[in-house]
Amino acid sequence: MNRIGVDVGGTFTDLVVEQDGGAITVFKVPSVPADPSRGVLDAVHAAAAGLGLTVGQMLADCRWFVHGSTVATNTVLERKGATVGMLCTHGFRDSLEIRRGIRENPWDHRTPFAEPLVPRYLRKGVRGRIDVHGKEIAPLSEVDIRAALAEFTTEGVEAVAVCFINSYVKGVH
Repeated sequence: MNRIGVDVGGTFTDLVVEQDGGAITVFKVPSVPADPSRGVLDAVHAAAAGLGLTVGQMLADCRWFVHGSTVATNTVLERKGATVGMLCTHGFRDSLEIRRGIRENPWDHRTPFAEPLVPRYLRKGVRGRIDVHGKEIAPLSEVDIRAALAEFTTEGVEAVAVCFINSYVKGVH
């Protein structure tokens, strides 16, 4: 059994294979910015060839395949990504601002937070609610969603995050 880790960067895609016994082998291929998945597949093929295996053999023996993306991380940190809107449960659009528990020192109220990734005017509350047990308390409002999407279109939103309270329990909304 082996473990594989791959990271897609702006210039290179790196892949590391840890084999049983702890041997580590690193492979580096050019990234494909137009299709980052292509860089991952190229790295998988390079690793298999470098280990004298077919891709099928290498992946059949893989216990863990972990993927990371420096490109995505840098996009967030540099704030160069898409304009994002957020649909959230009505009454919870300020949860991004509140950020309970994210301070290194919870008593330090002088250090400013980073600006939220979605500005307040692009966070739209939608009526509807799932309780902690997955029971629908209130139906999802299609009217609210359509109104939010119309505003997102006007504002040039390119991606939408959907953040409904308790949706992880039951995804009907």
